[in-house]
Amino acid sequence: KTALADQNTAELIHLAHSLKGAAANFNAEPLTTLARELEIQARAGELSHAPEWVEKIEAEIPLLVTFYQQQITNPPEAAI
Repeated sequence: KTALADQNTAELIHLAHSLKGAAANFNAEPLTTLARELEIQARAGELSHAPEWVEKIEAEIPLLVTFYQQQITNPPEAAI
């Protein structure tokens, strides 16, 4: 949000790219896609829709956290 508020395109690109990679490592496709789109828009210098993408990203992160907390608390049974 700070990079967006400051119109710091370079930082926004860096953060979106880093988030995209981290999300991909967790196989979090919706978050990966959102971060990728934000990165593409930032690289194109098109920040008019960036607040919407940031809002979508912020909404997706708690879903990912909840999913992994459930996996830790109640791991799926291993397939035999």
